[in-house]
Order: sequence, then structure tokens, then C-alpha cells
Amino acid sequence: MSVRFALGAIAIAGLLLRPPASGQGLTPEWEVRKSLTVLLNQVKSLLPLLANIKPGEWREQSAAQAYQQQLGNLRDELGYLERNLAALMEKPDSMKMTLEVFLRLQHTDTMMVSVIEGEKRYGNAFTAEQLQEILSRHASTRTELRNYLVELVSAKEEELRIADAEAQRCQSILVRQPGARRQ
Repeated sequence: MSVRFALGAIAIAGLLLRPPASGQGLTPEWEVRKSLTVLLNQVKSLLPLLANIKPGEWREQSAAQAYQQQLGNLRDELGYLERNLAALMEKPDSMKMTLEVFLRLQHTDTMMVSVIEGEKRYGNAFTAEQLQEILSRHASTRTELRNYLVELVSAKEEELRIADAEAQRCQSILVRQPGARRQ
């Protein structure tokens, strides 16, 4: 089974999984922090394996140059992802930070697929398989993050709807008061 096929299947499975019904409310912060800790540890476990990838030693030097740059970009992105995860753990109800972590995670996964394919084709197949295994292992955590993002957006949307309804109610009371100024 190819790496792209496996990740495609995981992505489709994640899209088919529905977040909890909106009546259940938002996932508790302690549970979100627990999932984020797992994800952070998984991201950190990638770094030592990435250090084993040495495109400069590959037999195909033209491929090595392109993958060397990708590998550097991937390491940078994983560093950004680590910092974003740490910030999200401090404030798990931040919609902006949750979205940023989710998008960074998707981006690093895409970059990782490319690096894995390069390592498998030109470098060490065993290292590529180890990276693939870690990537596959955190599929459920990615799905949890996606579901939490949907929950968070729904909760914030409901808060805005309630605030708007209350503002409309207050405005109608003020307009009905005697002596209210007509515009």
C-alpha cells in the first residue's frame, strides 16, 4: 500500500467521522489538553527520525537537493507546530490558535508524505516506515483536533447568536420607552 493511499484513506475516514452532537457541548479543557499533549509528544518523536534522513548521502543527487530543502522546511514547520501546540495548551478555547494548529498539522502531514516517499525511494526504507508509522498513529488525534475545532466554532457561533438576540431585545426595550428619541 502506498503512502499516499494510506494517508488518503486516513483523511477520508477523518472526514466521515462526525463531531459529537452540538447538544453535548464543548469538549472539556482537560480532555483537550490531554489530546494536545499526545499530539505534542508525537510531533517531538518525529524529530529524531528526521535527523536520520540524510539526502546528501542519497544515490540520486538531483533528488537530494530538492529533498534537503523540503526536509529543512519540514523541521521548521514542526518547530512552529510545537510552539503553537504549547500556546493552545495554555488557552484551549482560542479559536484562532486551534485553527492555526489544525492547518499547520495538515501542512506538516503533507510535507511529511513527500519526505517519506523520498526517503523510501532514495534513502533508508526502514526510516521511512518508522515515520509512516508515527504519522498513521496520530491520525486519531488529528481527528479529535478537527472535531474539537468544529465544536469550538459551533459554540462560538451560538454565543454570538445569543449575544445578538440579547442586543436586539435590549434595543427594542429602549426604543419602546417613553421619551425614546426617534430617528
